[in-house]
Amino acid sequence: AIKVKEEDLARIYAFDSEMLGHVDQIAADVDTLQSAVNSGAQIDAAIQQLNDDLAQANETFAGRTWL
Repeated sequence: AIKVKEEDLARIYAFDSEMLGHVDQIAADVDTLQSAVNSGAQIDAAIQQLNDDLAQANETFAGRTWL
């Protein structure tokens, strides 16, 4: 069995929670992009927002090495 210190477990949970937040945000961005495509308006802004949020998620994921 592997023992995990309580403070390490708290960091793992915080990381997981942050990643799930990114998933929710990206899902919302995809919905916004779909609406923009359907209406033909503000597509560039929707793509930019999705790209920005994906970059933030990638940054968070890259920080997992401390776990």
